[in-house]
This record gives sequence, C-alpha cells and structure tokens, in this order.
Amino acid sequence: MAANGKTAELFDQLLKGFKFVAQNIKSLLSLGLAGIAVGLNLRINSEFFDCPGKNYKPYGYMFLFAPCVILLLVGMIIVRLDPKRLTNAVAQQKPGTSKLGTFRNVINPALSRPLAAPFAWLIVSMAQADYFVCATVGPGPPRKEEI
Repeated sequence: MAANGKTAELFDQLLKGFKFVAQNIKSLLSLGLAGIAVGLNLRINSEFFDCPGKNYKPYGYMFLFAPCVILLLVGMIIVRLDPKRLTNAVAQQKPGTSKLGTFRNVINPALSRPLAAPFAWLIVSMAQADYFVCATVGPGPPRKEEI
C-alpha cells in the first residue's frame, strides 16, 4: 500500500512537470533555439570563416549581424509573434492600465523570447572576437603554416 502512495505521488510530480512544460513551451523553444545558435556559431567559425584581405569590413559584420537577423525572424516564427495582434493588444489596453503596465504585460514577453537566440549569437561571437576583429582590424599577418 505504501508503494502505491509513492507511485501516485511520483505520478503527480510528473504531471506537474508536464503541465509546466506545456505552459512554457514557447520559452523552452526559444532557449533551444539559443542553444542551436551557440552550436552553429562555433561550427561556422571553425569551418567557414576566414577573414579576406579585401572587403573585410562587410564580411566580418555580415558574419556578426546577419545570423542575428535570421535568428530573430526564426524566433518570431517560433513564438508566433503577430505584429497586428500585438498592436491590437496595446490599442485595447484596459482602462486604468498605464503604458508601462501594458509594456510589461504585453510587449516585453512577446519580444524577449525571440531575442534570446540573437543575443546568444552576439555574446558567443564577441567572446570569440574573430568576426569583430575581422570587421574592425582586418586579417592578421599570415600564419606560419600559410607561408
């Protein structure tokens, strides 16, 4: 009988966990996209990135910011961010609700989830510094193995 009670308690805990995941699926998908962005950044940097001698500024900035735009659009698709629905929510704010309250309750959650992956990309890119150094300084001196 005691094992039956523990099994029921375990089942209740699992059910609570599944409900939590179901309620926060958009946040979890956004965090998963941020993890994918970090992995892609590491892979792209090691496999494809090589700072050219000419036109290094657009090349470096492209590798730094173009994936951010793509990840932002993918994040907006994942959380189903509809600009029309967002503006309707702002236009139909409840009487007595301040603009700050509307921002905190409607706009902030809708925009913070899609921004997770682009920020992850920028943080990892700045930590590696390859793209930024290429865009600002250019290619370094040739390596010994290239000579």
